[in-house]
Amino acid sequence: MKLALKRLAFGEKESKRILMSQQQPFLLENDERFSNLSPIHDEIERGAGEDDFVSFSVIDSSEQGHWFEVVKHDAREIYQIVKALAFREYCTLIVNNEGIRVVIDDQHNQQASAYFKYEQFSDYNIRVNVCNLRVPIAVFMEALNMFTGNTSVLRMWYDGEGSPLMVCQEDEGIVVQAAIRTLNLQSMLDFEFTNTYVMCKAILSPTPVKEILRDLDNSAETVMLIFTQNYIAFYTVGELGKIKIELPANAPHTEHLTCKEERVCFQYRSIQIKRLAESVRLSNKVSLRIDQRGVLCVQLLIPQSDQMVFVEFYCIADDDIYHPDTS
Repeated sequence: MKLALKRLAFGEKESKRILMSQQQPFLLENDERFSNLSPIHDEIERGAGEDDFVSFSVIDSSEQGHWFEVVKHDAREIYQIVKALAFREYCTLIVNNEGIRVVIDDQHNQQASAYFKYEQFSDYNIRVNVCNLRVPIAVFMEALNMFTGNTSVLRMWYDGEGSPLMVCQEDEGIVVQAAIRTLNLQSMLDFEFTNTYVMCKAILSPTPVKEILRDLDNSAETVMLIFTQNYIAFYTVGELGKIKIELPANAPHTEHLTCKEERVCFQYRSIQIKRLAESVRLSNKVSLRIDQRGVLCVQLLIPQSDQMVFVEFYCIADDDIYHPDTS
C-alpha cells in the first residue's frame, strides 16, 4: 500500500435527489436471494421517512471518469463493520446503484456480508451497472482507519479493471491517500437460501445471544442449534460436559419464534458460530433462520448515525459429529 500526504478538493457533484422511500432494498443484479430478506430487513425499510433525501447520481456510460466514486463522513463506521467480519485474507466489494456490499467467505461453507446502502454516503456516483473488485482486507481496514477520530471525510473511487482502489481521507486539512491493488473476482458462494424452505426462525435482542457466544465452551468442536415452538437452545459437548442454554419463546428478549416441526436441530463448527460475536455485539437485533438443508442464515441490524447497516452470515451445517442426546 502506498501512502502519501496530499491535499485534495472534495468538489460537489452534479446529482439528483431521490426519496429514500422510493428505493428498493439493495440487491445484487438478477439475484433473488436478497429480494425477500425477512422481517428484520423490512424494519430497515419502514424506518425511511418521506422527508429523507440523499445526493445520488448515475453518470452516463459514455462519460469519462471513475467507474464509481463515493464520499462519506466518518470512515470508522465502515471500518468497524468490516473489522467485525474479517475472518479471511480478502474481501470482495460489489458496487451498484443501490449501494456497496462487502463480502468475506471461506470458499467452502461460510460467508459474511455487510450492506452499505447509498443513502449512507453523502455523495454516491457510479457510471457502470456493477463493479466487482477483490482487495486484501487488512490493507483495506488500514486505509479506512488512517484517522482515529470521527471527523474525517472518506472518499473512495475506482477506475476499472486493473486499476487500484483509491481510498482517501481528509481530517482538519490533512489528507492521506492509499492505493490498494485489486484482484480479479473469484467465484463466490451461493447458498440458494429462500424463505420457501425455511424450517424455523427467531428474532431476538442481541444481549442474550452475545452472552451465549461469549460463554461457549472453547473445547467444544461444534454448537448445536435446537428449535422448538417453545424455545431455541444452544447445545455443546466439551471438557465442561454437556451444556444446553435455552431461550424461551415467551421471554422479553424473544420477539418472534416459529418452528414448522416439533423439533429442528443442526450443528455447526464452533469457530464459525464464534465469528458472529463481534457483529452481534454491535447490533440491536438478531434474526436466526435455518432451512431444510441445515443452512443457517443470521441477519443483524447494526445502527450507525441515523442509518442501519444490514449484516448477514451463512453457515453450512456440520455432518461429521452428531450428539443425539441433547436432553
